[in-house]
Amino acid sequence: MRIPTMLSEVSELPAVQLGEYTLQFELGEPTERAKEVAIRELRETPENKESATKELTRLLEAETDLLYPKDNDEWLVRFLRPCKYYPESARDLIKRYYAFKLKHANVYDGLVPSKEANIFEHNILTVFPNRDQCGRRI
Repeated sequence: MRIPTMLSEVSELPAVQLGEYTLQFELGEPTERAKEVAIRELRETPENKESATKELTRLLEAETDLLYPKDNDEWLVRFLRPCKYYPESARDLIKRYYAFKLKHANVYDGLVPSKEANIFEHNILTVFPNRDQCGRRI
């Protein structure tokens, strides 16, 4: 049985139970306000998204020793978004991401949320059940 590695590959989105609250991943369309913020702060326009994705794909193809999900634009966007859609910066971030995973492979071995429930039970990591005034999770 193949285990999904991306949220886009799962049929049912995972949820986290925090006391009496259930937090559900939300992959729907962002709100208009979120879209405006993305345009203003991240340069995330349809044109930038398309051109940056194509350029990042081209840059990654030149990295012969790098294995990545080649046909998954959403995976690329995960790195383009924090780099404000600058493909060279996103490529460098991807390389640092994989270098970190290699250097700290012992941390990632067997790392699944179901085995890490204690971080929620001991309030090491928590998410407020209610959103802020802008609709964001904290």
